[in-house]
Amino acid sequence: GKMSLPDEPPLGQYYINTNLGGYFYFKVEEYRKPEYEVKVSFEKKSCVFGEAINADIVAKYYFGSPVTDADVNYTVYRRPHWHSFWGYYYDWYDDEEETDYYYPMRGKGMYYHGGYGDIVTSGSGKVDRDGKLKISFKPDKKDYDYVYTVLARVTDKSRKEVSGSGEVKVMRSQYILGINTDKYCYKPGE
Repeated sequence: GKMSLPDEPPLGQYYINTNLGGYFYFKVEEYRKPEYEVKVSFEKKSCVFGEAINADIVAKYYFGSPVTDADVNYTVYRRPHWHSFWGYYYDWYDDEEETDYYYPMRGKGMYYHGGYGDIVTSGSGKVDRDGKLKISFKPDKKDYDYVYTVLARVTDKSRKEVSGSGEVKVMRSQYILGINTDKYCYKPGE
């Protein structure tokens, strides 16, 4: 079924209970337009395992000034990345955001349905007078290619929290090899 809330519902936590024993809850909170934005950028858009990954977490007010003396909490996530070879399309060079929400783990029976993936590491710090916090991490060598996501939560002096994220691809090598057959179906003996 469906339920519609009025234009200005009372704030707080709402519960939905069913006569079958199921329940769900959600919160209604006041919307506050953020006064600043948080971005995460990397030195390179892709690298290979063994390289240190350097990222900048940047917080700036919408009117242009940097957010200063703000606390930063960040989490680094990892999810598998699969290359697409259809039509000579190599996603290694693609700047567009990925649209495939299923990332099968070969031989492990696991699937990622969107989301950031597994937590690799986390940390905290403060932005400098330019509104930046530099972080660095070095991924362990893995059997697959991965996308690493840094999710940063910045809390300014007024205790308002704003989040931002960025992604980098980490590959097993600097090149990939694609193999195709000349047709899709073969008869026995061909």
